[in-house]
Amino acid sequence: MLKFALYTVIILVVAFLGVIFAARNETEIALDFFLTQPISMRIGFWVLLSFIAGCLVAWLLVLPSYMALKLINKNQSRKIKKQQGELLLLKGESAKGN
Repeated sequence: MLKFALYTVIILVVAFLGVIFAARNETEIALDFFLTQPISMRIGFWVLLSFIAGCLVAWLLVLPSYMALKLINKNQSRKIKKQQGELLLLKGESAKGN
């Protein structure tokens, strides 16, 4: 829960700073995409849009390895529980044998 709250605060601070940045940079620039007409918007908007797009691309690139590590962790946790159960069983049998 604390981790979620920390992430929420960080996201809100970055969003607030982004809004201030966009408000202070009112110069308009036109970006010419290959298949469309040039789109003219404030430079602050373009910078924020590229930042958000970069964050999304980075998240999508990290997601597969994160999911693989999570799966490995789950399998290893299962294996540890099974081995702990076997260890307790063996300890119980050796205590009865003495």
